[in-house]
Amino acid sequence: MSLVDHVLARFPPVEPKVLVPALGWATQSPDQRVLHSPHVHWSMSAGSPSTQANALFAALLKPGSKDLLGRFLALCQAHPELRSDLQAAWNEFQGVRQTSDVTTPGLALQFEELAREDIDLTRSPRHSLSNQAPDNLLQRLSRRSADASRYESEGELGRGGMGTVYKTWDRDLRRHLAMKVAQTSLSDVTPSARVTLARFLEEAQVTGQLEHPAIVPLHDIGIDAQARAFFTMRLIQGRDLREVIKLARDQHEGWTLTRVLGVLLRVCEAMAFAHSKGVIHRDLKPSNVMTGRFGEVYVVDWGVAKVLSGEAAHAVTPAISEPISSVHTERTSTATDAADSPLLTMDGTVMGTPAYMAPEQAAGRVTELTPSADIYSLGAVLYHLLSGQPPYLAPGDRVSPEVVAARVLLGAPDPLAELQPDLPPELVAICEKAMARKSADRYASMLALSVDLRAFLEGRVVDAFEHGAWAEAKKWFKRNRTLAWTGSLGLLAVMLSLGATAWITQAKNRDIEAALNQSAHNRYVGLLEAAKKLWPAEPVRVPAMDDWIATAEDMVDDLPRYKRMLAQERANAAVGHEQTDYEQRLASVIDGLRSLGAEGGLLAAVRDRRAQARLLPQLSIENADAADLWRKAISSIRDPAECPLYEGLVIKPQLGLLPIQRDPQSGLWEFRHLPSGQPLTSPAQKPLSTDPGSALVLVLTPGGKVDVRGGRQGTFTVALDPFFISKFEITQGQWQRFTGRKRSLNRLGDRHPVENINWDECKLVLEQLGLTLPTEVQWERAAHAGGRRPLEEELKRTANLKDSARPSKDPMHRPVGSLAPNAFGLYDCYGNVWEWVFDSYASEETQPTPGTGLRDGGDVDKSIHRGGSFDSNPDALERRYEDFKDSRSQYLGARPARPLDR
Repeated sequence: MSLVDHVLARFPPVEPKVLVPALGWATQSPDQRVLHSPHVHWSMSAGSPSTQANALFAALLKPGSKDLLGRFLALCQAHPELRSDLQAAWNEFQGVRQTSDVTTPGLALQFEELAREDIDLTRSPRHSLSNQAPDNLLQRLSRRSADASRYESEGELGRGGMGTVYKTWDRDLRRHLAMKVAQTSLSDVTPSARVTLARFLEEAQVTGQLEHPAIVPLHDIGIDAQARAFFTMRLIQGRDLREVIKLARDQHEGWTLTRVLGVLLRVCEAMAFAHSKGVIHRDLKPSNVMTGRFGEVYVVDWGVAKVLSGEAAHAVTPAISEPISSVHTERTSTATDAADSPLLTMDGTVMGTPAYMAPEQAAGRVTELTPSADIYSLGAVLYHLLSGQPPYLAPGDRVSPEVVAARVLLGAPDPLAELQPDLPPELVAICEKAMARKSADRYASMLALSVDLRAFLEGRVVDAFEHGAWAEAKKWFKRNRTLAWTGSLGLLAVMLSLGATAWITQAKNRDIEAALNQSAHNRYVGLLEAAKKLWPAEPVRVPAMDDWIATAEDMVDDLPRYKRMLAQERANAAVGHEQTDYEQRLASVIDGLRSLGAEGGLLAAVRDRRAQARLLPQLSIENADAADLWRKAISSIRDPAECPLYEGLVIKPQLGLLPIQRDPQSGLWEFRHLPSGQPLTSPAQKPLSTDPGSALVLVLTPGGKVDVRGGRQGTFTVALDPFFISKFEITQGQWQRFTGRKRSLNRLGDRHPVENINWDECKLVLEQLGLTLPTEVQWERAAHAGGRRPLEEELKRTANLKDSARPSKDPMHRPVGSLAPNAFGLYDCYGNVWEWVFDSYASEETQPTPGTGLRDGGDVDKSIHRGGSFDSNPDALERRYEDFKDSRSQYLGARPARPLDR
């Protein structure tokens, strides 16, 4: 039985129709039949391909077959007379193997195997959507093709090999956007068109997952009235880096070398983020870096990006008549990018722009491509900036892209020192290391490259150029010219008074040592200050943590040198030389570095913090169990019948949180805050655990219209956004785990609420966990459970207050959660300990801010605590008590909160 017969046997005859550009159906000639499944629509002629070609091709599809493409190409070479018929059979098979209904014995295994060769549009290490062919995505998009009517084109901005970019007006949101439209329509079913369309869709999905300030955000994807796929993105107003480089070299419009290097630093950060997501750009060049009017920097055009988790570049097999190494062009609007320009993007196996392409990329060794290829390309951009011309090209050079690619393979470009002899040697060294011929000789990462660039800009030692004590001393002298000049005058005085070469040499060495000592002290102090900013432990701070760890490791590695310097300083003092304060300062640095690098020291803590930040998305959102919990929670919260209090609220997965369950009493959803402790072993586990090692439990509190007391104003009505607030007050055991300190005056057990904490330290500790204190309006919303203050009978069940019936009994706080919760499932909102709120103290006449309810202004040295304590009478519960932010007492505790990420 032929391939066509195999397939047609699986489907009943249907009315002959064919897909047309408008995504509708039209009648077709009677000599054709249509294969229809939920996943694909395609038609074939009953009389072709030939019987002989069918038989040969069907013979390839035996169970367990490997390298189907290679054997198919060999078959075409062996039977050139059947080449066109065999190609037709292959094209039909490419469509058939995407159906989910084909289960004929012998075919299913081959279909499944070949599906792994297809373009993986959405695979990324952190956000994997689905592994599906472009046809499936296009069918989903076709169901909402009418969305394109909201966009009005206002002219073409640029044109490339895969699409055209238009300036577009969004009628619904009243804003300008950029819209990229595929070059080919869905009606074009040629293999080359399929390749282009698949890459176009992959560009949209990959770029859509790279959420970084220096990567243009995507807004929408769809199909327009001409059956062309499109996606919309932010419209960037500014210049590309080619124009900026020209301006900097001419010293126009405030552009300088230093300013452009700052742009490259931003590019490094964006690419480091993309690399952390497993994506390499493969086409970094000046025209793909945009700068805005207000300092914005964007890396654009991810059309040939490679996702390292899958071989997306080779997913679709092109027609036999079109070799895989064929060249396609990405034209721009400038005259220099003509068809024969070496600045064009090559397609196929060799993808990228030859003038900025790493040798392994120019050679087509796709399997060897790593982030190091992007590091080379950025080095080539730096080469362009420093020399005024792209690598391998002289001004006015007009050669083909293939010629430039051949030059890349033959050797390094002209040395920068020959082209521009006056360049800073540090920048030349950075460029040469980034553009090393062997990837192993380049920078280990984009972050390492950015460290050297930043060091140059800040006047510090550039590792690629030189390192060591003398290099650090020279840089210190340059940064501290006044102090260096004073030292020079002192040195001159010694020379004139003593006139001895030995004393001159010794004085010079001592000045250098003093400079190094000062430099070491400053670096160490700066390191401690920088560590305070590496919170909370979230993925966005991983690059900064990497930089900090690299600096800390360098300083710890230099500890033996600092010890030798200290020994020399003490030896000088022992033989009668004047003692300086450098000895004490250097000894302090050495002690600090010992502590820094010790087991359990700050360096180990930041390494752990970095590991936590990297794992947080996987633990809270991306693993299969977490994703399933989020799907259930989001669906439940959105359903007014199941969760009426949320009124149809739509949320997205929240980084660092893990859904537990919907509290059957309150009707509200509860979540574990993973950075604060261990998650539950299962969603069904009792969510009331307050063990010292347990994570905080946050309740998603509904927003809505809230009436707030306004003093003489009466009341204010505030539109409050939904927010998270802790089910319990922070316990003493949790506080000790967060801070390493026991703060409470009444240490009655780990489950008792922490007290004796002031506002300032609450804010600091909670910020490190990615949390905050609730505003006063949020606290009232939560404590009142959306209604009024609880009645006296309710307070007897829910509040630990002073017992007026038994005045002889000494009041004291109880373990959190000892009494009943309020209607929102929150414990101890009244009584037990007072709870700090976020607001600085302001009068009730101050109108709260919509959304958060924050009262701005007031006395910034004071804040408010609410809810009463174990020593309060019921009449004190609704009072607003002001206190200085550094105040402590046995009555003052805290309940964390967190905004909802919309």
